Amino acid sequence: MIFLKHLFTITGALPFLPYMFFQGYNIRKKTPKLLPPTDMTGTIGKGHPPFRLLTVGESTIAGIGVKTHREGITGYLSAFLSEHLQREVRWEVFAKSGLTSKGILEKLQSEPIQHPPDLIVIGTGANDGFRLKSPLVFREYISQVIIFLQNKFPETPIVFANMPPIRSFPAFPPLVKLFVGKTVDRYGQTLEKLIAAFPGVYFDQKKIRELNWGLEGSSVNDFFSDGVHPSKLAYRLWAERIGDFILEQKLL
Repeated sequence: MIFLKHLFTITGALPFLPYMFFQGYNIRKKTPKLLPPTDMTGTIGKGHPPFRLLTVGESTIAGIGVKTHREGITGYLSAFLSEHLQREVRWEVFAKSGLTSKGILEKLQSEPIQHPPDLIVIGTGANDGFRLKSPLVFREYISQVIIFLQNKFPETPIVFANMPPIRSFPAFPPLVKLFVGKTVDRYGQTLEKLIAAFPGVYFDQKKIRELNWGLEGSSVNDFFSDGVHPSKLAYRLWAERIGDFILEQKLL
């Protein structure tokens, strides 16, 4: 059913594809080239034994939009976990801007993870969505990502973060928001069904746009650094939501 819905979405998008590709080109041309933070590992808090967090994924996990991972999902989530656990959190970022689900798998297969983690958090979906990839393709590579990580770290919980809020991106025109947004919604539905086959894997199904993004009287533009990637404020709110979900699932 999910695949058929995606097929209908692609069929509806076909007449607009040339225009959407042109729009996509303009978005890439106008969007500033932001460099990722370089502090791929770090620590926060005090208390022993240390808790190890591994974050995996695309540009949001790579911290595009902020200067240091302490201002990104990894840093804010580490601070959240450290405060709750009253322990030092040692984090490692295993991510790169532009990675699809296939790219994440290839990176995992080719590059070493420095330390066995106590918790793995994965953020993905946007780059597959930008390419309008089939949910079947997404499911195949995400399945392989899960299998790879569970074979390597069989006792470690894996948490998939919320799907990226494509429809909220200020830089995207309505047609791109519509068709890419629908595609990413299908990935969320796919992931929701997929994790049922993998004990120890969790997915926060709540959509980011349903959260309180009006916090502190901010406008939607305050939540994006360049119209596409999150700002420091958005990263903090997103990380806090992931932390709340981890507590709800009693994973600590």
